[in-house]
Amino acid sequence: MDERTIIADLERRLAAANAALSEKADIEAASQRIGELGRPAVEDGRIESVEVTEQQRVDELLRESEARHRLLIESWTQAVWETDAAGVVVADSPSWRAYTGQTVDEWLGYGWLDAIHPEDRAFAERQWREAMASHSVVDAEFRLRSPSGGWRWTNVRAAPLLKAEGRIEKWVVVNIDIDARKRAEDALRESEARYHELFESMAEGFAALEAVRDDEGNLTDFRHLARNPASTRVTGLHDEQVLGRLVGEVLPPEDARYWIDAYSQVFVSGEPSHFENFIPALNRWFGINVTPFGRNGVGVFYENITERKRAEAALRESEEQQAFQLQLSDALGSLTDPAEIQAEATRLLAERLDVGWCYFNEFDERGTHATVLRDFHREGVPSMVGVHDLSGERDFLDLVHSGAVLDMPDLTGSEHFSAEAKATYGELGIRSALGAPLLRNGRLAAVLLAADTRVRTWSRVDKGLLKGAAERTWVALQRTRLEAIVREREERQAFLLTLGDAMRTQSTPNAIIEIAARLLGERLNASRIMFAEFDEAKGIADIFFGWFADGAQPFPAVMRLEDYEGPILDDLREGRIVRIEDTNDPALARPDLAAIAELGVSALLSVPLLIGGKLLVNLSVHQHTPRRWTDDEVALAQEIAARLWADLVRARAEASVAAAEAWQRTLVEGIPQLVWRAARGGEWTWASPQWTAYTGQSEPDSRRWGWLEPLHPDDRPAAREVWSQAAQRDGFDVEYRILSRAGHRYRWFQTRATPVRDEAGAIVEWLGTSTDIDDLRAMQVRLEVLINELQHRSRNLLGVVTAVAGKTLRQGSTVESFEERLQALSRAQALLSKAGSDTVEVGAMVRAELAAYAQDGSEKVCVGGPEVQLTARQVQNFALALHELTTNAVKYGALKDGTGSLAVTWEVLLDRRDRRRLALSWVESGVAIKPDKVTRRGYGTELIQEALGYALEADVDYEMSADGVRCRVEMPINQPG
Repeated sequence: MDERTIIADLERRLAAANAALSEKADIEAASQRIGELGRPAVEDGRIESVEVTEQQRVDELLRESEARHRLLIESWTQAVWETDAAGVVVADSPSWRAYTGQTVDEWLGYGWLDAIHPEDRAFAERQWREAMASHSVVDAEFRLRSPSGGWRWTNVRAAPLLKAEGRIEKWVVVNIDIDARKRAEDALRESEARYHELFESMAEGFAALEAVRDDEGNLTDFRHLARNPASTRVTGLHDEQVLGRLVGEVLPPEDARYWIDAYSQVFVSGEPSHFENFIPALNRWFGINVTPFGRNGVGVFYENITERKRAEAALRESEEQQAFQLQLSDALGSLTDPAEIQAEATRLLAERLDVGWCYFNEFDERGTHATVLRDFHREGVPSMVGVHDLSGERDFLDLVHSGAVLDMPDLTGSEHFSAEAKATYGELGIRSALGAPLLRNGRLAAVLLAADTRVRTWSRVDKGLLKGAAERTWVALQRTRLEAIVREREERQAFLLTLGDAMRTQSTPNAIIEIAARLLGERLNASRIMFAEFDEAKGIADIFFGWFADGAQPFPAVMRLEDYEGPILDDLREGRIVRIEDTNDPALARPDLAAIAELGVSALLSVPLLIGGKLLVNLSVHQHTPRRWTDDEVALAQEIAARLWADLVRARAEASVAAAEAWQRTLVEGIPQLVWRAARGGEWTWASPQWTAYTGQSEPDSRRWGWLEPLHPDDRPAAREVWSQAAQRDGFDVEYRILSRAGHRYRWFQTRATPVRDEAGAIVEWLGTSTDIDDLRAMQVRLEVLINELQHRSRNLLGVVTAVAGKTLRQGSTVESFEERLQALSRAQALLSKAGSDTVEVGAMVRAELAAYAQDGSEKVCVGGPEVQLTARQVQNFALALHELTTNAVKYGALKDGTGSLAVTWEVLLDRRDRRRLALSWVESGVAIKPDKVTRRGYGTELIQEALGYALEADVDYEMSADGVRCRVEMPINQPG
């Protein structure tokens, strides 16, 4: 129910109550007249004595009066009846019986009491007895039975009719039906109670206000007359602060004026209205419905909508933030360089926040040094790029390490920076700053900072934008670095495969060391690769130099360990990798480093291998200049050291011809692999711990043919088949998949077995190893795909080159023209390689071709169009066409002397079958081409007009006029819409 309905209902019910009260007043007046009818004249407490005749005359007059009053009473009552002096009904009353439904027998005597409601009977009888005893008028209300069987409220008025001597002659009684009034009163009381409850309990605030005018009758204000309890909760103002007071006394002038005008609008127009307004004094938003109320006021229903307004504002802020974060994600999604990611993220955020600086700090493991790769800074303010040592700013570090937002409206008053830091920032011009720290695994990873040259109060929106941008920048950086790691691992795996293949072709230890050292040295761009074998008993190390860069000097062939005693040897003996970035660093001054520095080593990476807990070999990488060794470089050196040692052991083992040495050679060769022994025919007799650890199968279960159980079911028949031919082939070599207990997946292994023969040459047993080649097979598949693609592109390119060469020779063109066309093809191939895919963007091709002659964006050259990708097949012919157009423009047209203009534009169209077509326009203007050149038709013109149509299904409109070339090329493309 709305406010207008409530007010109208209240007024309607008030009118009904007034009518009911008027009815009651009329009834009471009539009762008084009835009472006066039978009351004798009394003076000085005694009854006057009169003559009999006079008494008769009075009795006659009384009867006449009684008749007149009976007519009057019967005209507006429901029943009139009489009783004798004792209150006993002795005469019939048709009106009573019609009203109550009693029969004559039920009515006579005291039967009228039976028509009264049982709950009211005692009351009625008591009223009757008291009136008889006091000779007073009866005026009672109770319920009487109705002929329909229900009960109706009746007002019973009875007056005694006294004789001259004061005795009661009889009682005259009238029944007045007041059922409607009683029900109206009950309904009014119920309604009043209900509306009072509603008024008291309604959630909305309600206030009744009366208009206030000045002496001239002008409406000036409104006074609060009433308000419900909810008003205090909604407004925060108590009754004593509001009731009886003007709006201008309750609210400040600027707020009061708004609401006085709003109330006046409704009061004058008589039309309800809704308002929403923020009252700063109460710090709340209110939704208010104002409606006319009474003749001189307004009724105001109001609710506190602060939370809704804040939610709406928060939603708008969230949508704006989300839009910016999506824009940021889109911008960062295509970037692959961490520095470019930081530059783009800080630029977009700085423009959004309108700040002078924005930079992304990445913290080291200690959480004290921050590195900024790229930043945003306005012209005239310094860049923050570099490494910043913040170890002295403990308060600042404690704050950001906690993950709390750094909110500093004015740095000069900040308690988070030291005086020195404030002075530094003051010199830079930084006055205010806002920072969003990022914690990863409980460690401070980065802080995105926005700073400005002015004092600034940072809003909640600013903080939300900064935090969201920090997260997305971090994600983009991690994505880029993970992609780089994947690429590095793929390159590393390819390198290791190359290294493994190269080492396997060598049979002597020195040759293995030399090739491994050379490949590693070239890979790491090192000065020297050194491999040393230690003999702790003799206190020496044998040095093998596998590779030297230009200018590198070798170490002595034998090193005395006592000359190099110190932390480096201690680390190597404990199996710890040594990483020295600068042997001349004063902070690391010690004898062992000085001895190494004297040999020309500035940076050192040493990877030890311990066998049986003792230092056995060491692979070292040396650098002439200081160098920081990355984790990837260390991991690669570890991998090569292990492989190199394994291959050395293999080579040395293979050099022995004795049976014992053969067994040792086979065993050592399989150290990093799964090793087993088998009897003739392929039944295993023993499996190494590596086998049981990898497969989870126990050594006894692997015996006989139990080793087949971990193999893939599809590979078991092949394994048995190879075993059946192993003796004839003098070897066992097969690839199959083995189930890993740890990974719960099958991986490909290459399994080889060598027969062990006795002195007579008979096979005694087989010694075998299984090597994990799962990654190798995946790489081989990928390599085959790349090779096939390369061959396909090469064949296409050679075809185009052959066609260009043939045309050039037949047309008698110069060698320089042929070379230029080959260069155009080369540029196209370079774009394909740079893109790393099978497509090249049209704009990149156009700009690459024009780059040598004109700069895109100059006043004379205009290049533009949507992003359109061409396939590798389209690129070669399209590149030649662009080259011919450019060459003609340089020789004869718009690019000849800089006086002409060139516009290269393109768009994507749909043909009648809704297939997409590229439409490129080449338009020259402002040039003067000689008539003989206009009519000239060379190979370039043929290529543009004919070759494109044949090779690319293109429609070409080519025209060379005295004003320059106008060419339009339309060709189908596969790019989706």
